[in-house]
Amino acid sequence: MLTRTMTMIALALLCLLAGGCPQENGEDQPAAPEPSEVAQAAKEQAAPPKEIVPRPNPVTTISKLYEAMNAGDRDSFALLIHPDAPVREELLG
Repeated sequence: MLTRTMTMIALALLCLLAGGCPQENGEDQPAAPEPSEVAQAAKEQAAPPKEIVPRPNPVTTISKLYEAMNAGDRDSFALLIHPDAPVREELLG
């Protein structure tokens, strides 16, 4: 807790020092960039969004496997361990 507080204080001081405080000789630091310039730079550096691939819930899959195994339902068990994802998803519903 103390370390987090000290870190936050240090970051606040760094922000104050870098954010336009007058220098010792009385001159101001250069003005901060315009918000539109910052937004444009952020757009240029932004990474393309990652594709989200849905995955089946492992808990549901394991419980369905267990139920199919105990019931002796070989077809359901075979479909659950089938490598074809759409078949698995259809069975898991």
